[in-house]
Amino acid sequence: MRRTIATLAVLPLALSAVATNHGVDEAALPDPIEVSMYFHGDGERYVDDDRADPLAATYNVMDRTAPATSDFESRSLPNYAAGPNPNCSGNYLLPVWTGYVGSGSIVGDATVTLDVIGTGGDVVVQLYSGISGQACNESYVQPIAKATASLPTGPGTIEVTLPLDGYRPTFDLMVQIVAAPSGPLSFNPTTQARVLYDGVDYAGSLSFTCQPDALADGETAEDADCMPF
Repeated sequence: MRRTIATLAVLPLALSAVATNHGVDEAALPDPIEVSMYFHGDGERYVDDDRADPLAATYNVMDRTAPATSDFESRSLPNYAAGPNPNCSGNYLLPVWTGYVGSGSIVGDATVTLDVIGTGGDVVVQLYSGISGQACNESYVQPIAKATASLPTGPGTIEVTLPLDGYRPTFDLMVQIVAAPSGPLSFNPTTQARVLYDGVDYAGSLSFTCQPDALADGETAEDADCMPF
């Protein structure tokens, strides 16, 4: 697939307080590390509309293991105009990935890169933290950041920047893709798209720089990598 970068518009949101390391020996402050969380499926290659099982209450995962095969997975982007759960954080019907991040804070912006086949229109890339299950309507949880990207007409790549400088993830992060505009009864039935991921040629990912928390001494700081455990 020939990759083309789609245009985007960043929508900054309020972020948590920046982590501080006052009173800690500078030698015990680990170096920042570059993190890429790759989007994976359920392992059933080439299965249409791969998604988490709502009855099992699980999501597709993202982790630091890059795809190692030319096989890939894909799923369509739902675009219904109305329904009983039109506004959900962690919607099982949408392309959603969740992955764990350890103790640390994000430095600068995060970037979501995803290969798509589109028919134009816009999608919203939403980033959540601390979402353990689908939360809809009155239980909806606001994303910690989001950005709007224009879909290509045909195959291409969308790349969006999410302003997250200083944000401390609550153990995990979740990426959700939804047709724009997003919100109650506002799924766009004219937006058509299929996302491709979990292959060496379609390695969708969430990338960011992580500053591990300061540790008690420089020796343990050398091994700090923002891993959760």
